[in-house]
Amino acid sequence: MKTIQGPAILLAQFAGDAAPYNDLASISRWAAGLGYKGVQIPTWDARLFDLELAAESQASCDQVLGVLAENGLALTELSTQLQGQLIAVHPAYDLLFDSFAPKAVHGNAGARQAWAVEQLGFAAKASKNLGLKAHATFSGALAWPDMYPWPQRPAGWCSQLLPSWRSVGGRSSMPSTEMTLISATKISICKFLIRLKNTSACRVSRPALLLAPLLCTVPHVLRAQATSAPASSNPSAPEWAQPGTATHTQVAPPPGFHSATRTSDTPIGIFQGQSDVGGSLLPGSASFGPGTGQYTITSAGYNVWYTRDEFRYLWKKMSGDISLAADITYPDPNGYGDRKAVLVIRQSLDDDSKEALVALHGGGMIHLAQRPENDARMKDMEYRIGGRGLPGGESPDSLVPVIAKRIGIQKKGDSFTLFVSVDGEPMHQFGAPIQLHLEGPFYVGIGFCSHLPDKTDTAVLSNVVLENAAGKVR
Repeated sequence: MKTIQGPAILLAQFAGDAAPYNDLASISRWAAGLGYKGVQIPTWDARLFDLELAAESQASCDQVLGVLAENGLALTELSTQLQGQLIAVHPAYDLLFDSFAPKAVHGNAGARQAWAVEQLGFAAKASKNLGLKAHATFSGALAWPDMYPWPQRPAGWCSQLLPSWRSVGGRSSMPSTEMTLISATKISICKFLIRLKNTSACRVSRPALLLAPLLCTVPHVLRAQATSAPASSNPSAPEWAQPGTATHTQVAPPPGFHSATRTSDTPIGIFQGQSDVGGSLLPGSASFGPGTGQYTITSAGYNVWYTRDEFRYLWKKMSGDISLAADITYPDPNGYGDRKAVLVIRQSLDDDSKEALVALHGGGMIHLAQRPENDARMKDMEYRIGGRGLPGGESPDSLVPVIAKRIGIQKKGDSFTLFVSVDGEPMHQFGAPIQLHLEGPFYVGIGFCSHLPDKTDTAVLSNVVLENAAGKVR
């Protein structure tokens, strides 16, 4: 290259929930308007880029390049700085680095590393599909925190050290928090530089060695780390999306609020593809065990309700009459009570699509619901099953909730019917059917929503029956 190209910008520094920073097309127009000629795309931000889809789909990559080209921009690189750091993490920083990975691998360094390796593999494939010859990443972060204050330390982090250092602090004129920070930093930096100095493959200059005592004499910089705001790789959820509690009521999204669905056409089990309908803040995932017939679905999502949905959806395009049924279990008994596994027949993958569904909630409620038109409020019939004299009651007269083992949905023409098996008995119709017209082909499948906009949970659906005919729910 004989001529400097650019200027270019790293979009990760500006991406956010507010327009124009919340999708690739809008933020590209914004960057072009400022005179930038190129952009580096962060692969961990699903608002801007679907890494797994880009690794699998040339069409998806062509679409990304087309969006940039429309605004006169070139793609300089993909970046995996956050994922790359997780290739190697110092055990002392495990908790802080967990925030860069999905909740499913938190507290499990091996699983987190495997996830990071997979992410970089996706990035390599996506870069090839995009015609890129460069990539921005970190090759691990084992020694990185010794040289740079990253990840940022949460507020109050240092106060956790106070009990064990209180006696030492009492003998010093320096506050114990400051002394702990300075001492720990001095030891870690000096040890790190000495290790490099004694390694034949590395050469460390005398100025670098002199840097250690210099850094250890800057208490003001170190104190600032104790009051830094926590870092997070995930955007925060809006207030309206927060789940209901004793002091908060979840409400419908603001009028006109929508979020793009992220879709992968990779088959899974009997289904043709899978999507994060409504683009929840955290990416979902799913796996299928051919030996067990189990679909394990992990997803965040504020709800499958109101005028739009957020859930992980495994789907197949079909037409005509449908019979769909599945056993449902929740591995974590302490999940949010209104989480729901769903069997869904919907017109499209848009977040506000017309649809009919049956759901089993974590607390045991079953419902048959429909969204009669795009962007319309859901309506349903709800059923709660309970019995007396069952285990778990405070007395023989206590009403104990009963959670059904299996649910199903039948589409016969424009009629949709709920089927239930409470305790393994043959499935039977539950309540009256509803009426809804869908144009074929439509989407048929299974899904899960944690009912928590910024936290994932997991449901297991097994013994799935899917027939292109009515009267086959079993």
